[in-house]
Amino acid sequence: MRSIEMLASVAVAVAMVFSGSFAHADDGNSKPAAAPEGENTKARPVRKVASLVEPLPLSTEQTVQPTADQPTRAVAVARPPDGDKLGAPLVPGWILRPVIPGTAMRLDTTAAPATTNGQTAVDTVSFLSGSYKVAPNFAIGGRFGAFHYEPVKGDAQDGVTNLMLNGQYGTPVGSHFHVAAVLGVSAPIGSGSGNSPDPNMTAALIAGRYSRAGMDNTIFFTNYLGFVTGADVAYHYRRFTTQAEVSVSPLVRVQGALASPDTQIVAASAGWMAGYFLLPRLSAAAEARYSTVLTTPVAIEKDPSARNNLSFAAGFRGYFALTDKVSFRPGVSYGTGIYGKVADLHYQFVQVDLPVVF
Repeated sequence: MRSIEMLASVAVAVAMVFSGSFAHADDGNSKPAAAPEGENTKARPVRKVASLVEPLPLSTEQTVQPTADQPTRAVAVARPPDGDKLGAPLVPGWILRPVIPGTAMRLDTTAAPATTNGQTAVDTVSFLSGSYKVAPNFAIGGRFGAFHYEPVKGDAQDGVTNLMLNGQYGTPVGSHFHVAAVLGVSAPIGSGSGNSPDPNMTAALIAGRYSRAGMDNTIFFTNYLGFVTGADVAYHYRRFTTQAEVSVSPLVRVQGALASPDTQIVAASAGWMAGYFLLPRLSAAAEARYSTVLTTPVAIEKDPSARNNLSFAAGFRGYFALTDKVSFRPGVSYGTGIYGKVADLHYQFVQVDLPVVF
């Protein structure tokens, strides 16, 4: 036992010699720690000693308590400089939901060209969304979108989507996991509703669903009251984050029976994301998105290839502190269709994401 104590003392001494940084001891009230009786009362510097077991987390600070051999010395563990702090607790995805409830505003724009027989149509969708954290683990939010569709033939179309309102509960589980659940409803106020919509507007709404990789179906079904129930789980370790998501979206027709023959539709979606902080203020993330229709509406009977869609996207995101509590996290990603209509029509997805987190 005595030899172990001697080895520990030597290890601490070596770490103190090589640490090279000094700080005054703190008694908890921003006053210098008292010197031993009979010694000079001037505050004595002590060395900051890094953990001898493993590197400290990039955004934490710890204090080593005085030992019996050093009753009057406080040894502070070094805190990483500001430049080493990560820009966010977890790497966020692109279309997948944030897994931590919070207060934020976000402008998210996707331009999605699709090519048929060498001719290209382009749909551009912009969503303005916001959330407000009303409790430590709960936030409420809303989202509303506008779109512009340039078809191969016919007139360009401009319109708005349904209004989505939702609540999200999320909590950490252990040191590395976060889980969340969401419940939302979409109000059928979007363009192209009713019994006699413009066919070009109907085509624009269909293109809007594909431009979002089928992950936001409820917000484009403007004759339907839509519901979203979903769950997310994320794992993070230091600079790495991975997240999985699943959602089920029942839709009930409330208007436009002549234009929308299906009284009910049930859609579902799932996604997986992996991200890594390449630098403290720069992350990269890749995301796979899968959407399907669980029922068989008339549109699926006519075109079974529209039932399942799989796409992939990847990109980079920066993190900029606007104030002590507000950060700007712009990102850009590129994606492509892999299976289903998004592949048959050669969809590409260019997304510019501009969130401000409070």
